[in-house]
Amino acid sequence: MVRLGELDFSTEPDCDPENPNDCADRHIDVPIDSLLAHPQFEGRAGAFAHDIALVQMSRAIPTTNFVRPICLPLDIGRLQGGQNAAVGQRTYIVGWGRSEESVGSFTPVLQEAAINVVPKSSCERLFRRSLKSTGLGNRVCAGNSGIDTCRGDSGGPLMVHDGTGRKWYLVGVTSFGTRDCGRNPAVYTRVTDYVDWVRDSLRARL
Repeated sequence: MVRLGELDFSTEPDCDPENPNDCADRHIDVPIDSLLAHPQFEGRAGAFAHDIALVQMSRAIPTTNFVRPICLPLDIGRLQGGQNAAVGQRTYIVGWGRSEESVGSFTPVLQEAAINVVPKSSCERLFRRSLKSTGLGNRVCAGNSGIDTCRGDSGGPLMVHDGTGRKWYLVGVTSFGTRDCGRNPAVYTRVTDYVDWVRDSLRARL
């Protein structure tokens, strides 16, 4: 099941705390029709190489004020600063994973934060035992001191916007990090390296 348009799992509907009459539409739950993992995906033994998958839902989803698609990074020149998750670039993460206030690996309210892309070497040193001789490959290393994705956030987005904030682009997919969240950068799958696979997979299913 895929849930769309959710913000706070503890309330229904989600309303502005300062204006209880200003509420979002109810969330939408949509059954999953199929899952397609990348054919070269490797699990923990392979340091989660090619950690990306497609989810096909059972029906088309209408666009609303609270449910909108994120863009694939097809035209890098339109991204903020014309960059594709370049070192130093500000990116954005969201998720319901573990936080300082959560119990276990779930936080009822969607969390968001801004983090910077850092050199691949930072993650290669940090995860050298897991990566072995493969290096970071088609991945992005990102994080700020005290700000990070955590357990329960895997599969979530690493995003940039077009400079206006009206269009958001998916440049990374949360893959893995350290157990001590927030102390070190984490690893994200670089989406631009898989755009052709995404397109070919979609054409094969049409």
